[in-house]
Amino acid sequence: NGIGMTKAVQKKVFEKFFREHTGDLHNVKGHGLGLAYVKQIIDDHNGEVFVESEKGKGSTFIIKLPLIN
Repeated sequence: NGIGMTKAVQKKVFEKFFREHTGDLHNVKGHGLGLAYVKQIIDDHNGEVFVESEKGKGSTFIIKLPLIN
């Protein structure tokens, strides 16, 4: 459960330093690095990371990593 994201935000959420704007409120915490780091680590391991989200309902992050034989 959470605030969720619009489609426009979902496209940018893995970019370094990206934080969703909340209008005139300045209560956004963090530096916008966490999900960029996640994406880099997953990419370094030949994996994929996706987000499924609906504004007002929350978000689900999906990580796919290849199996090692």
